[in-house]
Amino acid sequence: MFCSKCGASNDNDAKVCTSCHLTFDAKGFQGEKTKEQVKAAMDDAWATFKALGLDPVGGLLNAYEGLGKVRSLGVGVAFGLAFALCFILSVYQTPYFKFLPNMSGIGGFIKLFIVGFVPFVALTAACIAGEKIGHGKGGIPSNGFIAGVALLPLGIVFLIASIVGVANIEVIGTIAIVGMCMTILTLFAGLTRIGGVTEKVASISVPLMLIVSVWISKVILVSIFS
Repeated sequence: MFCSKCGASNDNDAKVCTSCHLTFDAKGFQGEKTKEQVKAAMDDAWATFKALGLDPVGGLLNAYEGLGKVRSLGVGVAFGLAFALCFILSVYQTPYFKFLPNMSGIGGFIKLFIVGFVPFVALTAACIAGEKIGHGKGGIPSNGFIAGVALLPLGIVFLIASIVGVANIEVIGTIAIVGMCMTILTLFAGLTRIGGVTEKVASISVPLMLIVSVWISKVILVSIFS
């Protein structure tokens, strides 16, 4: 933890700054600790993104083991947030966006953010269910990590769509096919290599997980925009 007054580094459980002797109150301590945790998660997410860039499927297990359970969950959540932001960017570039009800201002942004983050939550829940069915050995951290990494390719698709525009539908469609294939492969590798599920069970679980995730996302989407 860094002192807010002099910037000196202190232990996370320190009560007084070792340099300027500033007393850390509980509220300030928690706020500083939260900022450090967020920064650490962002750093881990960026390092994992670079590590998986050339080998997203084969490097999945090594990335998870290198992070550990707690940090891997933080990375998964960070990737889920990144997916949501890419989704929002693509929606803002849609010509008919302005005709959607109650989508202006901060309220509209919050609605879109909820819709964009739902796939991460739904896919994490689906991964947990698939792992339970296959008597896997993972848990919430591992499945959150798998879901976050699996959504990255689709997030990139949304980002590219926001850049090239809907007029280039052929380009977007081609990239979307590649992105979906990478998502499926990542889910399969995650269940088998991290979750300990057999390939037979994973082959059945992955399609069902995607269907359930899409259905849950659709239900929430309709409830928000109805």
